[in-house]
Amino acid sequence: MKKRVLIGIASLGIIGAASFWAFAQYDKKQNTSKNDGIVHYATSTPNNSSKYNGAVDFTAAAEQTVKSVVHITTETEVAYQSFWGVQQQSQTASGSGVIISEDGYIITNDHVVKGAESVKVTFSNNTTKTAKVIGTDPSSDLAVIKVEGNNYPYIVFGNSDEVQLGQWVLAVGYPFNLDATVTAGIVSAKSRNIGINKRNSNYAIESFIQTDAAVNMGNSGGALVNTDGLLIGINSAIATPTGTYAGYSYAIPSNLARKVANDIIGHGSVQRGFMGAQLIDMSKVSENDLAALSLPADILNGNVQGVIVADVLDNSGAGAAGLQRGDIIISADQKTTNNSSQLMEAIALHHPGDKVQIEYLRNNKTYSAAVLLKSQDEMNNTVAKQKGNTNKKYDAPNDLGSEYYNQDFGFGVSGLTAEEKSKYGIENGVKVSELDPNGKLSRIADIRDGFVITKLNGKTVNTAQDVEQAMQGKEGIRVNGTYLETGGSYSFYYR
Repeated sequence: MKKRVLIGIASLGIIGAASFWAFAQYDKKQNTSKNDGIVHYATSTPNNSSKYNGAVDFTAAAEQTVKSVVHITTETEVAYQSFWGVQQQSQTASGSGVIISEDGYIITNDHVVKGAESVKVTFSNNTTKTAKVIGTDPSSDLAVIKVEGNNYPYIVFGNSDEVQLGQWVLAVGYPFNLDATVTAGIVSAKSRNIGINKRNSNYAIESFIQTDAAVNMGNSGGALVNTDGLLIGINSAIATPTGTYAGYSYAIPSNLARKVANDIIGHGSVQRGFMGAQLIDMSKVSENDLAALSLPADILNGNVQGVIVADVLDNSGAGAAGLQRGDIIISADQKTTNNSSQLMEAIALHHPGDKVQIEYLRNNKTYSAAVLLKSQDEMNNTVAKQKGNTNKKYDAPNDLGSEYYNQDFGFGVSGLTAEEKSKYGIENGVKVSELDPNGKLSRIADIRDGFVITKLNGKTVNTAQDVEQAMQGKEGIRVNGTYLETGGSYSFYYR
């Protein structure tokens, strides 16, 4: 029997539930109380950390890191329905955190402290203190908490851009409520996008460092360090068919973590800039879509890597810089952008008002442009003006991947290909390619990436036009559907 590998939360217990515009629209928050078997959470530079000419000694790095990594326990009040009506129940969860300043600032995962009524921190010397949540960022799954006091043994940030494949790393945290635990492994991949953050944010940022250092439930928010003891990542998730470590773990790069932490400490929230370009990974579009963008033959043949500009929003920094539909972004700030994860990370390190140097291809020629990033509010206003207050029909390929968008209920759809229907054994249906987290449909349905609507208001749907017709004149909505990867039958109703 073929085994299915899942992505697992690297935190223990039960917890209450981007950098550019295009991928922001694919995102949907997760309901972390479900074990649905899909996806769960789990300034110095290294000298010789990436090159090894003999045995590697982990002892010094392990000893100093353990002192800077803490055990976090949280308590959350959860409402549930009983025979006597709605009741409140206290639930506990645990994870890890990393001290980043001598005055008690600690970085951890958003999913570790999300919704917590109380947060307690236990240090390596078994001292426990109450912590205050300073701020959270669901887009990157990061949070900052603080304990009172001074002279804490904080960790020193390393440069995650210098991390290399095959480099030895240590993962330090508190798995299974055990004492501080150190495991070793190597970096097996960079810029991984595993789709885990998009359930929590419309602007999810994912560019994980993948390692084979063992990480388990409770390790979330702990440190990934190089052999010099420098922080290169915050452990966040695991790939697992069982709920425990099974081969791969994922860490948020330290450069992104440092920027997010500085924003939260300095401003109370993350200051994120947006290009205003509607972007698509080259690997995620069909040959027909690529041809529709009038791209050169060498790109269609797969000889060029980059991120496609599907469209440019009006009044955006990308538009002012001269970017156009069909351009291929190949670098940002002199960093190669072979995929969206690399571009997302590069943009996420900046603030509104910053300029990012973009290199792109157009008609087999290379161009460069300085793109001014704008704030989320500025981009929201731009999109609202372009969408207006009525239903909008899109021409694919487009910014949101939707062939039809319903403004009233806040969802968009696109058709399934013949290959998708054959692969997943589906006779008919359309993919939900956009979901407004504040829309009517989102409020009634735990719809995630990969959901397919097979019936809408009692009518079988197979195209975006079928959906449009089924929605005409309807004040309510009844949705029947399934998930491509996992199957099952789901029904949602709103009136």
